[in-house]
Amino acid sequence: MQGSNLPKSVIFGLSIAVSLGVTPVLSSAQILTANPGSGSLLALREGLGFQSMVLDSSGQVAVQFADTTTVTRHQKSPLLAILFSAIPGGGQIYNGSYWKVPIIWGVQAYFVSQWIANNKNFKQYQSEYSKSITASNPNGDVTLMSLRNTYLDQRDSYSWYIAGTYLLSILDAYVDAELSGFDVSPQLGSIPSGRSVNISFSMKF
Repeated sequence: MQGSNLPKSVIFGLSIAVSLGVTPVLSSAQILTANPGSGSLLALREGLGFQSMVLDSSGQVAVQFADTTTVTRHQKSPLLAILFSAIPGGGQIYNGSYWKVPIIWGVQAYFVSQWIANNKNFKQYQSEYSKSITASNPNGDVTLMSLRNTYLDQRDSYSWYIAGTYLLSILDAYVDAELSGFDVSPQLGSIPSGRSVNISFSMKF
């Protein structure tokens, strides 16, 4: 590379790193100015996720990749989150997701209010339709029957909405609890397997 001050040994090290799936986070300008013993070389090592990178006067480079172990810690109990979710929003409060509580309560309150209103109308038209059935008109008032059936269907639909929202709130609380202690190393992108891997090599030019 014309005009570059980067030693061949470092270039070789970078080639190996790229072939192993390491994603550089430094700009090309920073890479071009990385000289042995300079602060840029240290930044280059840290940016590529190297645990150690040594370049001596003889042109020998030794690189060791940092540990990228993924650690999982369950700080919240999924079982407790489900139990608290018996009250809508309780699981979210347990997980600390307080901003979700007003949403759950608001949606549930709306669905419940609509269920109550439709149930009231259903009972009203059901009563009126029953009174319209006579010996001369055994089928009753068709309009009243249609209104009764409409409010009955709407009431049943809101029953499903209430149940669905309730189950979704439980599922959300469970997932939040499962992921509450999930921690990944900042260098996870370097080694996708997430396991502790140390690689070292040495080369003379």
